[in-house]
Amino acid sequence: ASLEVEVRNWNIAINCGKLYTRHLLLGTSLLMPTAADEDGPEAVGLGQAALERAARYARERVVFDRPIGQNQAIAHPLAECWMALEAAWLMTLRAASRYDAGLPCGADANAAKYLAAEAAFKACERAVLTHGGMGYAKEYDVERLFREVMIPRIAPVSQEMIRNFIAEQVLDQPRSY
Repeated sequence: ASLEVEVRNWNIAINCGKLYTRHLLLGTSLLMPTAADEDGPEAVGLGQAALERAARYARERVVFDRPIGQNQAIAHPLAECWMALEAAWLMTLRAASRYDAGLPCGADANAAKYLAAEAAFKACERAVLTHGGMGYAKEYDVERLFREVMIPRIAPVSQEMIRNFIAEQVLDQPRSY
């Protein structure tokens, strides 16, 4: 079952129990993360869900009488993921704010989508790696997040097309395709 509701430039789609929000920009959609539903968050929300699972596992998994998160090789990449996700979220808020103010926001929206997709991918990858061999076990649910994180990287606009847009529209480079 699906339900779509439009509320002041926001399109909220609830599909099979998963909540996605899309901000309508420039004839395409900027995928906005949603923390309200852990089963179907997009981009930043997806990365946050993976990071939360990895951080919890790193606190709870004890090897040689200490949690694995006490090792910098585990903790530092998780910290990097948190920073990247926060930066992507701030760019997302900037794009939405510029749109709401009636200002040009194409570059901001594209940068937000790009940064969110990359940060989410790294967070999901790190979640699988933090879990080690258990990263593929369905019980920990990070394998599903790692599979799903590919969607924001390819849809509705690929990372390559975003690079093209930024190169042409922001950096005034000639069209490459």
